[in-house]
Amino acid sequence: EIARRDNKEVEAIDSLERLINLYPEDRLSEKAYFDLAVIHESMVKGPLYDQGATLKAVNFFEDYLILFEAIDRAPRESENDFAKRRESWRVRLAKAEQGLARMRDMLARSKLEIGKFYHNHGHKFAPRGSVEQPARQYYNEAITIAPNSESARIAAELLKTLDKTKSQP
Repeated sequence: EIARRDNKEVEAIDSLERLINLYPEDRLSEKAYFDLAVIHESMVKGPLYDQGATLKAVNFFEDYLILFEAIDRAPRESENDFAKRRESWRVRLAKAEQGLARMRDMLARSKLEIGKFYHNHGHKFAPRGSVEQPARQYYNEAITIAPNSESARIAAELLKTLDKTKSQP
């Protein structure tokens, strides 16, 4: 918490990862996984930048949703404390699902942008036939990563455009 408030993401990540690795069964691990995902999400700059933080955020959100689909009462935890923790967990669970959707959309937008680059500028570097396949591949990846997103819809339209230009002499 202190490292996050002081905008020291690297130290916060290190501390949370140590907590998870040293005390995987502790009730604090649940929040630590969620915090790691949120920190990595905060480090994402956009679809035109390196997607390393986006991939890590996706991984931590997915891990959180898999590992903590349910929580148990800890030994020596009062019923009242467990009820409070369970309510906080429910909020984090909903936020994790939303965060995962946002990060998948960010990855899809990144793939879409790379595909657009190949589609629009690839001919400057290689013959037209050899750049169509990479553009098609990136558009398909955008659709696969986040099928219900705006990026997927745009990628599908651009794939249709590629098909039309391919069928025309």
